[in-house]
Amino acid sequence: MSIISSEFNSCQVIIRNPLTIAPTASIMDALHLMSAEKASCLLAIDTEQPDNPYQATLAEAKGSCVLVVAETQLLGILTERDVVRLSAENRDLASVTLAEVMSRPVRVLQRSEFQDIFVPLNIFRQHQIRHLVVVEEDGSIFGLLTHETIQQLLQPVDLLRIRLVSEMMTKNVISESADVSVLRLIQLMAQKRVSCVVIVEPSQSPQNPSNVNHQPTTPATTDSLETNLVQTNLSSALRPIGLVTERDIVQLQTLQLPLDRISAREVMSHPVFTVYPENSLLIAHQQMQTYRISRVVVVNQQDHLAGIVTRTSLLNLLNPIELYQLLEILQTKVIQLEQEKMTGSGESGLLKDITYRKVAEAALQDSERRYASLAAAAPVSIFRMDSEGNCTYVNDRWCEMTGLSPEAALGEGWIAALYLDDQDRVFEAWQQSIYHAHPFQLEYRLQRPDRHITWVYGQAVAERSSTEEIIGYVGTLTDISDRKRAEQELQRQVELNQIITNFSNSFINATLEDIPKEIQSALNVLAELQQIDLIYVMNFSDVSQPITVLYQWTSTDLISIIPEFQKLSSLHHPLSYFPWSRAQLKEGNFVNLSGLDALPPEAVIDRENWQRLGIKSLLAFPLSCSGELTGWLCFVNCSHEQEYSPSEMILLEQFSVAVSHALQYQRSKQLLQNYNHRLEQQIAERTEALRQSQAELQTLNQELLQSNKELENFAYIASHDLREPLRAIVSYTQLLQESAATCSFDEGMMECLHYIHDGGQRMQQLIQDLLVYARLSYRDLERESLDCQEVMEQVLSHLRVTIVESQAMIIVDPLPTLQANRTQMLQLLQNLVENALKFRQSEPPRIHITATPLPNEGWQFAVQDNGIGIKSEFLDRIFDIFRRLHPRTKFPGTGIGLAICKKIVDLYGGKIWAESELGSGTTIYFTISD
Repeated sequence: MSIISSEFNSCQVIIRNPLTIAPTASIMDALHLMSAEKASCLLAIDTEQPDNPYQATLAEAKGSCVLVVAETQLLGILTERDVVRLSAENRDLASVTLAEVMSRPVRVLQRSEFQDIFVPLNIFRQHQIRHLVVVEEDGSIFGLLTHETIQQLLQPVDLLRIRLVSEMMTKNVISESADVSVLRLIQLMAQKRVSCVVIVEPSQSPQNPSNVNHQPTTPATTDSLETNLVQTNLSSALRPIGLVTERDIVQLQTLQLPLDRISAREVMSHPVFTVYPENSLLIAHQQMQTYRISRVVVVNQQDHLAGIVTRTSLLNLLNPIELYQLLEILQTKVIQLEQEKMTGSGESGLLKDITYRKVAEAALQDSERRYASLAAAAPVSIFRMDSEGNCTYVNDRWCEMTGLSPEAALGEGWIAALYLDDQDRVFEAWQQSIYHAHPFQLEYRLQRPDRHITWVYGQAVAERSSTEEIIGYVGTLTDISDRKRAEQELQRQVELNQIITNFSNSFINATLEDIPKEIQSALNVLAELQQIDLIYVMNFSDVSQPITVLYQWTSTDLISIIPEFQKLSSLHHPLSYFPWSRAQLKEGNFVNLSGLDALPPEAVIDRENWQRLGIKSLLAFPLSCSGELTGWLCFVNCSHEQEYSPSEMILLEQFSVAVSHALQYQRSKQLLQNYNHRLEQQIAERTEALRQSQAELQTLNQELLQSNKELENFAYIASHDLREPLRAIVSYTQLLQESAATCSFDEGMMECLHYIHDGGQRMQQLIQDLLVYARLSYRDLERESLDCQEVMEQVLSHLRVTIVESQAMIIVDPLPTLQANRTQMLQLLQNLVENALKFRQSEPPRIHITATPLPNEGWQFAVQDNGIGIKSEFLDRIFDIFRRLHPRTKFPGTGIGLAICKKIVDLYGGKIWAESELGSGTTIYFTISD
């Protein structure tokens, strides 16, 4: 029985240089790449080379997927089925990147392991995939295998000829009318996880429609054996008129067509290639090869839809259980022939029966031998059991997998191969399959006598007699250890990544007291997950001091190593014992020693000390702060050597970075806490000092208020007591001047009287001004709503005589209404205007009074004149009391006027200043808060 090419050449069916793309590319970029490859396959058909008849098939299959690769690392895969799924989800394929939606992990096959067709077939069936990446020993991509390419190895003889379409076809076919939208078809394909939808219409005529391509019911290659085995049970009333496949969806998405507005009729492939259920699978295979299609539709004699045959259906033929069922078919046929012999009549009938019997027996023996050879050579374990569960047969692969001989496996001996913890689960699953009459399927473990454990996927089906009685079971075991290890590795990576994520997130709101707990907790969980004996977080930022073990996790069996580290710490800095390791860490490199033999020759001192400490493997990452090496994170194994995978290295390095950040965060928190403590102490000290200062200030203010009160009283009493004798002096001097005409006063005496009278008057004015200045205080600061425009009119009324005499021009802009004391504002404005009138030049004075609002409430007043001006060096002195810049003979006055103005402005929390140039006039500004 020929199954595959006599000369097996795996390279002929491997797609070299498969399509690859970066993970950052969009889905639409991948679709353009796949569509371009499919277009190029038409050229491959025209230029197919004799030395590789599979060239066109390889070219077409190449466009069915794209591998996602970063540099040389295989990250994922995007298949036509993925495109259908994303289309059903209505994703924007132009904005979604491959990294977001690619399928992973990708199943791979070592090129060196591809020795026969069963190896990839087993992987296809086990993982339910249609694409398998072939890689070299170093992990680099060699090529790609698909269902289409594997089918090229099948020889269209024997095996295909003796199996019927009805036996292998899929009866549950997804179908739809031609009027539905393509989007509806996509949703169906995604929901049902099928590769195509058959487009149908209700059957109206028994005649063959023009768009259905028929094959003969009994072709020349079909013998009487298969004809006699035909059994049909077809009741569908739908006629197939077209197909829409995943490949069509990829093409439509590439063109970015509105899938919800395009009907299936517009895009379906037709005519439909069909076969009948009673045809042999060879007919289906020949159609796929001839028309380069991946599926044929099965119809009954009325051209109604009955099922579908795909490339996967043909590949399922090579399932060992299917092969065994084929043997059962042959045995059944032999029984039928024997029964026909018994009912034969006459010599010719007897001769005919003998001939049939010999042919059948020869065919049966030949099939049994070939099946036995196939079972022995198959890469999966095959076993048979009787109805009581006693083993009757195992192949060589089963013995190799379990470590038991065929003799030891017979009867109940096979139970010894079960892993002890899984035995009850296997027995339970077996009983359930018998009770519910469904195939046995389970993942469990086997254990060899040498204690080697193998994960397997076991499946078995019942063997039945002609009366449908169960007479035994036949099954297979598939080694899934690599997948389980990959799953465990992936799970461990997920858990490790979760540990790191939780560890990193724990510091967002952690207190200083929480940080050590979080670090220690992470070390505990990590050690248990990675099966690490010791983990140390060490600090040696100060090379002059011994090492400090900040955190540690130690297996309970390895406490004895701690004194050795403590001994090193108490004597010398430990990095002097490991100079090579220290040099690597200082350069920012990690130290990864899966075994001490991995140390280079120059690391002699390191090796001696690692051996003395009993360390078998070590992984150390540098810890740094602001670019400076401050310590290391060390993973140590003393009980076994440990080699970390690249993914584990990446995650553990991320963990070391997180620890480094945590330590830096802890130091920063500690420094901040210390700084806050010192700051709080300083604040407390300064608060106490401020309290004492405020108390002293309050005492001084009380004393000052008392002093001011006494000073005011003194000023009032003094001015009152001074004014009385001055009034007498001035009065009597005036009487003497009036009687001077009748007295013989000479001119000199008259001049003396004038000086006495004038000095007395000036003394009276000075005392009056001093009394006004002394009386100005906060006690009199009783504010009211005051119209400054009205106050200004009152000022001008008081100074009318002076204004007329000097021919002054006074301009008053609109002035505001504010909260102020009328008497004080009147005195302030009058003093300023009076000064402007007094210190004038020869031309008539021009005075301009303005008020401007301030941004922070309040007003700025300005009194501008064209008078004599002031030198710049005197501008800050004019507001001092008794300060005069000119002789009294030229400009009379006491020198208290501007001092009174300043004191009034100070009472209102404002300020007063002057801007002037000599000979160019003066502007005096002051501000008043409202």
